[in-house]
Amino acid sequence: MTGNDLVVVGVDERPESLSAVEFAAGEACLRGASLRIVHATSWPYLEAPVQRPFTEADRARIEALHEAIFARAVDCANAHLPESRLERRLARGAPEHVLTSEAADGGLLVVGRRIGQVARLRSTSVVSRVALAAVVPVIVVQGVSEPGANVIAGIGTGSNTQVGLRFAYEEARLRKTGMTAIHAWRTPVLAAHGVSGGIAAAGELQNNAEAARFLAEQLAGWATDFPDIVVRRAVPEGSAVDALVQASINAQMVVLGRPEELTGSVLLHEVIRRALCPVAIAPAGP
Repeated sequence: MTGNDLVVVGVDERPESLSAVEFAAGEACLRGASLRIVHATSWPYLEAPVQRPFTEADRARIEALHEAIFARAVDCANAHLPESRLERRLARGAPEHVLTSEAADGGLLVVGRRIGQVARLRSTSVVSRVALAAVVPVIVVQGVSEPGANVIAGIGTGSNTQVGLRFAYEEARLRKTGMTAIHAWRTPVLAAHGVSGGIAAAGELQNNAEAARFLAEQLAGWATDFPDIVVRRAVPEGSAVDALVQASINAQMVVLGRPEELTGSVLLHEVIRRALCPVAIAPAGP
């Protein structure tokens, strides 16, 4: 199982990870792909001194936990996919390293965020690092993916914007829905004094006409490859993060190209933290 024929999802012992499995199984079904379920373990210890001898009882307990994790995940995935299209992988290491490695030969990596304020903050950092390191598209499962609603494409000025656009178009086609392309802008005065709030990505300092022209340039030519996708254009004034979060209230997912600069990385982290629907991050282009 390789390439676009494989979707990879990370799981752990928490019940909310099953949401990621369910989403990933649905993605595999849409793509006609197989699903690889991956659990990263620190067993017996990772970079920590052994406090006491590791006994056979400890070994049995940990192995039973791993088996229970996979059993729940497979049961969840079976609602969408036959057993023959499922693969289980147990790997030792930090989740962000294990997941990016296991997904390197796949077409898509799906990860979830934890429930609870502190846990969500910690998991946001982990999934942000995964999104910035993965060589395949990453979908962070969170909030509600509204059936029938548009796919949202965040249009920035980075070199990976076009890669993100292609992924947004492909996701819209898979879901038989439309796409909303958003490029936020604000005036230099408001940006300098922080009146509009949020984080300004490079290229936001313009006016409405310039923003509309830039968005049209970014979308030029895509209708040839995706004539069946109806595209709505939006050039709201204000923070790019605020615009994308607002759009996420009624969307199937928000799609971004992977940022290359620090400001873009901060924007990505904030969108993942605040969005109310799944967030997809396309990898760097060739």
